[in-house]
Amino acid sequence: MNFVDPIRDRKKIAQIKNLLRGQERYRDLLLFVVGINTALRISDLLELHIGHFLDDQGRIRLRFWIKEQMRGKRQEVFINESTREALDEYLAAYPA
Repeated sequence: MNFVDPIRDRKKIAQIKNLLRGQERYRDLLLFVVGINTALRISDLLELHIGHFLDDQGRIRLRFWIKEQMRGKRQEVFINESTREALDEYLAAYPA
């Protein structure tokens, strides 16, 4: 089995974010930011929809719940400032 280590160097994280912004890949930027801030598995990340992040009035939520595919447990996901910024960029590029 292969093991994957997280990216811990803040400079590398910033470089990846800037690369994705420069290429205007806002969906990928949002997935990357959510992934590094929530530690969700890729299978759970790919199941997310914009509706998870927005309430009925189109405002960004503070948190939401998902059911993890691997463990079948419910997990609360908090939307921090970094995720909020990436989500704002995504929504500006792709209005809901």
